[in-house]
Amino acid sequence: MLRSIIALLIGCLLFAAVPGGAPAVSRTGMVEGTVTHAGRPVEGAVVDAAGQRIRTDVGGTFRLAPVEVVGAERLITIVVRAPGLGMWRLSDARVIPDDTLRITTKLEARNVELRQPKPRAKTFSSTTTPQMESSSFSPTTLTATSTSSAPPSTIRVYVTGSADCNPGAAGTVQVVNFKYYVKHVLPNEWLSGWPTESLRAGAMATKHYGWYQVNRGGKWPGLGADVMDSQCDQVYNPAVSYASMDKAIDDTWGFKATRDGSVHVSYYRAGRQGDGTDYGDDIMYQWGTEYWARQGKTWSWMLHYYYDNLVISSSAASVTINGGATYAKSSTVRVTSSAPAGTTHIRLSSSSATSSGLLSKGVTYTYTSAINWNLANTTYGGSTTNGTRAVYAQWRDSAGRWSTVRSDTIVLDTRRPVMSKVAHGFVIGSVLSASGVPVRLTWSATDATSGVAHYQVQRSVDGGGYTWAVSGTTAKLRTEQAVIGRTYRFRVRAQDRAGNWTAWAYSLSFVPWRYQENTSAVTYPVGAWTREAWSQASGGYIVHADNAGATARFQFTGSRVSWAATRAPNRGQADVWVDGVFVRTVDLFASAVQPRSVVFTRSWVQSGAHTVTIKVRGTAGRPTVIVDAFGVLR
Repeated sequence: MLRSIIALLIGCLLFAAVPGGAPAVSRTGMVEGTVTHAGRPVEGAVVDAAGQRIRTDVGGTFRLAPVEVVGAERLITIVVRAPGLGMWRLSDARVIPDDTLRITTKLEARNVELRQPKPRAKTFSSTTTPQMESSSFSPTTLTATSTSSAPPSTIRVYVTGSADCNPGAAGTVQVVNFKYYVKHVLPNEWLSGWPTESLRAGAMATKHYGWYQVNRGGKWPGLGADVMDSQCDQVYNPAVSYASMDKAIDDTWGFKATRDGSVHVSYYRAGRQGDGTDYGDDIMYQWGTEYWARQGKTWSWMLHYYYDNLVISSSAASVTINGGATYAKSSTVRVTSSAPAGTTHIRLSSSSATSSGLLSKGVTYTYTSAINWNLANTTYGGSTTNGTRAVYAQWRDSAGRWSTVRSDTIVLDTRRPVMSKVAHGFVIGSVLSASGVPVRLTWSATDATSGVAHYQVQRSVDGGGYTWAVSGTTAKLRTEQAVIGRTYRFRVRAQDRAGNWTAWAYSLSFVPWRYQENTSAVTYPVGAWTREAWSQASGGYIVHADNAGATARFQFTGSRVSWAATRAPNRGQADVWVDGVFVRTVDLFASAVQPRSVVFTRSWVQSGAHTVTIKVRGTAGRPTVIVDAFGVLR
């Protein structure tokens, strides 16, 4: 019996040690992203995903702690919420071990529901021949029409929101940055987790398909679009990309594939797992690229293998600062470049000075497509001065020959904007609500280099924590219906176009009060004014007078005051005096009835005792003047 038990235990251990018997290995993947609304970052948005809850930073970015993945992938749901905006949800987001899932969240006023589609490569079949598999690409429908030395800057995408091919689907045309388009197509076609050379082959194929359609004037002229976002062409999902695929695209961006001098239209379909066969139909097989990459083949070898008579060449070398951004808030920037095949070194400088054709203040690196560069390093021609700055580059090939100098520029802005004080007061033309009075906040900021991009506004009520009033506004004022008797304080900060934030600027604290027409703080001459019930009035009553010279005197303590009345076609004029000094004449005429309308305001630097006197002028044909309520801020 003991021997049987031991044998059983040994058998179990052996089973656990062989493929299929061992538990799947747990690894981790990363998830990061950005949250914007109307093109501006949203700070403080709540991100729920993979059992974690975090908030976005001032730049609207987030990064989860490492996400555990058992097996090849883990499907998660990502939910993003921000005050005043609709919920954003992405289902079936694929977290891949040892890769970073990059999420682009664009919040809207309405809820947004998205689903990450299954990559086309997952449609492979082991029972049907590749020629019989469904493919959205028909090699007989298109012919090469044009050539281009560099990829287009933009592409017109007919966005339907569905991966399913339906040429009659409703949608809208969006003009998309072409490189952004390719980076948000590849994850829906190839599989993250495949070898690098396979992803590079996919990067070339997806890029050239879209490039070809732009060159020919668009595949869908009736829609005004170059491509659709579905399997009618290539699946485009602007919410998802991966670090591994972004790098594969960056690595191959400087290369071009042509046939007979024209950009090649690179058809592809899934194929079968483990099958590297070329079926001679001028179609790349996605699983074939995975197979050949594991055999040590390069992406360029694969393109020549699947596409006959193909010429692969590199476009002219180029250099880009911070991905083509206009502004930088730090003197340390990311310099990326593309260069011809055979490039061994790159030389960078912040000065255009050369000696014998070589950048004289430069530093030489073994060639890599991305390098961190300090614009302030004076050894290489740098400076801390804000303004337009340049980076100059040269490339050396294996024969030791240096290229001509190329450059890119960026506006360096390391200084915060200058924020003004936040002021508050009543607003002429605003309307009293049932429970509050309208208070307007005003502010502004200046930035000499990049200019102010937007503002963020928060409020504190009764001494509590600050909560969002609005995030990402370009307005310099905001009107709030402040509840009577509550204590308010606001703070505002500005961000410039380079991403620099000011410190918070604070308003003074204030408490709004409302005095109805019958308050003891208002005195009327006996018999001169008549009180009358009216459902649209503040408090349900108004007082009115027709006789010239009739006065209403309001005494209060505060720093801001407002008079609310009813404006209408038959309403007259009144002179307003403050602390015994004439201020101006108020005309209550309006083409339509406007109840509870603020018609006069006055403010002081400090709170104090004041008197407002309203004197009826007795305007001919429309003598009536209304007093509905007074507002005071203390």
